[in-house]
Amino acid sequence: MVSKAICVLTLALCLSSGFQQGYIATVLNQPYIFIERFINSSWITTNGHPISPNALNVLWASLNIVFPAATIVGQFCAAFLCSRIGRKRTAILATSLYVPGAALSFLARYCHPHFELLFIGRVVWSLANGINSVNATVWIIECAPAKHRGRMAAIQEVFMATGSVLCHSVGIPFSTDNLWPNIFLPPLLVSIVTIAIFCFTCESPQYIVDSEHNIAKTMTTLAEEMRKLLLATIRDVVNNFLSEMVKLMTHSLESALKSNYDRLQTVE
Repeated sequence: MVSKAICVLTLALCLSSGFQQGYIATVLNQPYIFIERFINSSWITTNGHPISPNALNVLWASLNIVFPAATIVGQFCAAFLCSRIGRKRTAILATSLYVPGAALSFLARYCHPHFELLFIGRVVWSLANGINSVNATVWIIECAPAKHRGRMAAIQEVFMATGSVLCHSVGIPFSTDNLWPNIFLPPLLVSIVTIAIFCFTCESPQYIVDSEHNIAKTMTTLAEEMRKLLLATIRDVVNNFLSEMVKLMTHSLESALKSNYDRLQTVE
C-alpha cells in the first residue's frame, strides 16, 4: 500500500511533468491559423509589408522546434540541479518557470507587434518541462515503495495524455482571433496549484543522505512514512475484520431466526 503523502507527491510531480509536456506539445495545433495571422500582422506593423510564405513557414517551424530543443537542454540541466539544490527545490524552481513561460505566451497578442514573446515564452516553458521530466522520475523512484515504483512512474504517461486531451478540448472554443491567447491559461493555473503542493512535501531521503550526510534525518523521514503506512495497514485489517464479523453475526442471526420460524411453523 502507498501512503497518502506519496500519492500527493506523485500527483504533483505528474502535473508538473507529464501534464505540462502533453499540453505544450499540442498547444499550437488548434489556433495555429490565428497565430500565423498574428505573426503576419505584427510583421506588417514592424516592416511595412506582409511576411513571405517561406519566412512564415520558417518561423512556424522554429516555434515548434523550440519545444524539443529546450526540453533536451532542460533535461541536461536537471541532473545538476537535482544534486545541487535537491529534488524539492528543483521541482519548485522548474514549476515556477512555467508561470512566466505561459504568461509571456498569453501576453504576446496584447503586446502587438512583439510576436517574439511567443518564442521566449515557449523556450522558458519547454526548458522548465525538461527539468521536471527528469526530476519527477527520479523523485518518484526514490520515494515510492519498490513494488509500486514502475506503476507510479508510469502515471506520468497518463497525465501526458490528459494534458493533450485538455489542450485540444479548450483549444476548440479558444480558436478565434481574439481568444487564442486564453489557451495558455490552464497550464498557468495548474502550475500555481502544483507549486503550492510542493511546498508541503518532504525532500527525497536519497538527497538528504547525499548532501547533508544526515542519516538520522533520513531515518526520521522514512520512519514517518512507514508509520503512516503501518497505521493505514492496521486500519484496513481492523476494518476488514470488523466487516467480516458483522457479516458472520448477521448470517448467524438470520439463520437462528429462520430456524425458529421454521420450528414455529412445524408446531402450528
